[in-house]
Amino acid sequence: GINQYEKTSFGPLFELWAELPTSKPMFLSEYGADAFNSLEGKADEAAQADATRMLTHEIIANTSQHEGGVCIGGLIFEFADEWWKSGHPDTHDVDGAGESVHGGV
Repeated sequence: GINQYEKTSFGPLFELWAELPTSKPMFLSEYGADAFNSLEGKADEAAQADATRMLTHEIIANTSQHEGGVCIGGLIFEFADEWWKSGHPDTHDVDGAGESVHGGV
């Protein structure tokens, strides 16, 4: 499967897959958005939900159940933020390396 994190869109991912010399469909083994808004320094679950909704709609629009569709589905990663990523399991570390849906790092 493909792990893809591109804010609120998969961009040309589905078109690029369709150009490959394969008849096999794609599976998104991980996709989603961070809940932490690094521009405001706080969690923004509404933005996370919006981003996840937009990504899910793109998967549905490109389902292999329709003519020309290339995707058999995907799994949202993950239902809990990984607060421990920066090494402190008892604190909500906000200095991770990922880029949020808000544009900050």
